[in-house]
Amino acid sequence: MAIDLKMAFSVLGIEPTKDENFIRNAYHAALPSNNPEENPDGFKLLRGAYERAVDYSRASEMGKANGIADLKEYSEIKNALQRIYAIRLPGSGEKLQKAADRIEKEFIAFCENSTDELCAEDMRLLAYAYSNQEKPDKAIAAVTSKCSYEKDIKGYHMLLAHLYKQKKDYKTAIKYGKLRLEKIKEKIAMLEACGKLSEDGAKESLMQSFSDANFQIGFMLMACAKEDVPEDERIALYKEAASFLDASWNAAPGNLAARINLAYCYFYLREDKKAGAICDELIERLGAQNAIISLKQMIDDRKDMRK
Repeated sequence: MAIDLKMAFSVLGIEPTKDENFIRNAYHAALPSNNPEENPDGFKLLRGAYERAVDYSRASEMGKANGIADLKEYSEIKNALQRIYAIRLPGSGEKLQKAADRIEKEFIAFCENSTDELCAEDMRLLAYAYSNQEKPDKAIAAVTSKCSYEKDIKGYHMLLAHLYKQKKDYKTAIKYGKLRLEKIKEKIAMLEACGKLSEDGAKESLMQSFSDANFQIGFMLMACAKEDVPEDERIALYKEAASFLDASWNAAPGNLAARINLAYCYFYLREDKKAGAICDELIERLGAQNAIISLKQMIDDRKDMRK
């Protein structure tokens, strides 16, 4: 359940304040009657109220009657978030992760307490911040809140595909992934028609996006195939996944993840010759990687069983 500011301070039993020490004291005072072992629902509500109030206290001068009260601070937080997103990668250090977490919460608090309508770029940042805070439903609601965002938000379909994948709603994620792919194809065709595809590395960039989009769709189709579905449907899903993974590899031959997942598709489709050929090729290029060796062993074991 989403907790707004009014409800948060009501649960804490105090008037709205930006004094974090006062908020913390109110939280500790309410803990005895909301013991997590004796009253788990009460504790969950109290904890949510505390976190919401703390988020509010850390974003100064926000949520006044006429939109964002402190545009300078808002701009600084937004710029900091953009810089963080530009350099943060999976496995980034703990210090950077903590900084990102704090800035995301401050940015979310500013946006939630503003009465101004957010521009498309701010809404995109808000959606990513919600996603990283493991709130995909809020991110989806934000990014789909206005029909013009589909045209205005950079990477709109890619973002929605990512968010539904985070929710493990792979069918909806695939739908948006395919829409993303169509947009990339349209862009390639348009630049090709006017002879600008080779300018400023446009082709390389678009082909990488094309490869990534195909890979994501193929990967999610494989995820659907692993669910409890009838055998004929599972086979159809693996066949479709294989076509997207093959397209991903052809668009960007450096996408080795697409290649190994294609080999797995062939294995599940019992096309062992194709799967084995990919494994041999990857072993020759990469050496004895665990995933490749494991798949090759499964193929060989199945061959032995057939003898």
